[in-house]
Amino acid sequence: MKKVLIAGAIAATFTLTGCQSNAAKEPYTQAPEPEKRSAVAAIETASAENKAAKKAGFEWRDTGKILKAAEALVAEGKYAQAQSEAIKAYYQAKTAQSQAKTQVGAGNPSYIYQ
Repeated sequence: MKKVLIAGAIAATFTLTGCQSNAAKEPYTQAPEPEKRSAVAAIETASAENKAAKKAGFEWRDTGKILKAAEALVAEGKYAQAQSEAIKAYYQAKTAQSQAKTQVGAGNPSYIYQ
């Protein structure tokens, strides 16, 4: 019984030290940094909202440019600036969607043609 317990303890020790040594060698290989994940998530959200604005026919001129700039900032490792730009693009896209709702029928009022 003692031999089994000792063997189990030795196996557990090697397993734990093996995990620690791999983690110390490659700390960022399994998951990206939290800042990068936040910036990428903000870009994805802003892109989805911009697609909705484009579908409504009210995509703003600079929103796509801002999103491309944010993606370039992520590639450069400037995650905080990228997230800031993505948030700016998000609010532009949401405002464009609101504008689309308020401007329904504004370009072709039916009373002119009666």
